Amino acid sequence: MNKVCVVAYDPIGPQMAGPAIRSLELARTLGRKFDVTLAVPNNVQMTGEPFKIFQYNYRSLRKLVQTQEVVCVFGFHLKTFPFLKKIPGALVVDIYCPTFFEALANYGSKDMDYQIPICRRIIDLFQEQLRAGDFFICASEIQRDFWVGMLVAAGRVNPYTFGTDKTLRSLIDVVPYGLPENPPAKKQNVLKGVHPAIKPGDKVVLWGGGMYDWLDPKTAVRAMEAVSRERPDIKLFFMGCLHPLPNVRMDVVKETKNLSDSLGLTGKTVLFNDHWISYDDRADYLLEADIGLSLHQKSIETDYSFRTRIMDYLWAGIPILSTRGGALSDLVEEKRLGLTAEYNDPQDLSRKILQMAAGEELMNEFRENIRDLRSQYVWGRALEPLERFCRSPAKKIDDLFAAENLRIKSPVFIYKRARSIYKSKGLSGLAVKTVVVVANKIQHMLMRLVSMLVPSAE
Repeated sequence: MNKVCVVAYDPIGPQMAGPAIRSLELARTLGRKFDVTLAVPNNVQMTGEPFKIFQYNYRSLRKLVQTQEVVCVFGFHLKTFPFLKKIPGALVVDIYCPTFFEALANYGSKDMDYQIPICRRIIDLFQEQLRAGDFFICASEIQRDFWVGMLVAAGRVNPYTFGTDKTLRSLIDVVPYGLPENPPAKKQNVLKGVHPAIKPGDKVVLWGGGMYDWLDPKTAVRAMEAVSRERPDIKLFFMGCLHPLPNVRMDVVKETKNLSDSLGLTGKTVLFNDHWISYDDRADYLLEADIGLSLHQKSIETDYSFRTRIMDYLWAGIPILSTRGGALSDLVEEKRLGLTAEYNDPQDLSRKILQMAAGEELMNEFRENIRDLRSQYVWGRALEPLERFCRSPAKKIDDLFAAENLRIKSPVFIYKRARSIYKSKGLSGLAVKTVVVVANKIQHMLMRLVSMLVPSAE
């Protein structure tokens, strides 16, 4: 039984956002078939799980990964723990979240001196992880198309990788965010008849998950102004306003609350939960929702997104109301799992909310379609490509191509690149980059020399 280590980037615990949840569920699913260790950055106690828990620091993680056949990481790990690029086992890089587009959306209001260094660091990180990984997993086919293009630019699509597998599925495959195999079970009432603003017979429109700057909660609030005039029994509940990671703070949270206050909706028909619902308790909220809401901006981030809150709605059987655009909103339209609304259009959104709240026959159709689809997205099925790789892990075979593909950059390019690094990272950052580049050049020259000499010796 192969040893597999899933390295969690975010802390594992009761309150988790998407990346930590994904790490936990990868370990749970793989743990049924492999000897799995979930490496976590925090002290957490978990019982009854099919994996071992290992709290890591730099030194202990370095020792642990030396004994594993497969190590699965997020790309950010490679910057913090550079030894992961040289492990004896196979390195799986999880790139289900194209953070570059999130950064563009999140920091777009900042000046260029703030934005440019951040974006350069993310691009450098992307290039680093695409060079290092032996196998890559992403969340959807459209994401895979994007990453294949990035892999081409990084030199990872070449005669070696194409000759091994013309589909490139052995290099990068789709492992979407999945659903628990067991249906959600209710433990207690939390909203209807419990929350002071929600009566037992009210309709609940649930904003599951967090509020991020690239999403569009303000259109939801504006729509509720019109909805509340016709149906004051319809309540919008924002499930998570305070992110579990203290360094994640979004301007849109304050802006949305201020908008709701200015419209006189806060505490009446628009309700904010000012903490983060624990992962094990989320079912109580989902099962009291009548409509699951997912709204986003019209941007390139939307095109490559995979809205994990929609997966929670599918798990709980909640009809979905989503802004059009993105892989999962396309699925909502194609499979009739709910309705989609236009971008930034509170009038269209309010009409759709009222239509769904009044149309029981329509909602039953959506619920039935969701039940028919759910089994296709359980974690056990979603992870099949990763399980195949873990059964027969393989190191990358195309290091020689990187050596053969070296070319001398023009002096103008070198000057501009050096100036950019100096501006973003200072003199010490430029010195470190220079040493790394020179060392890599020497290594590649030696590899090229070896590849030329070995055939002649035979």
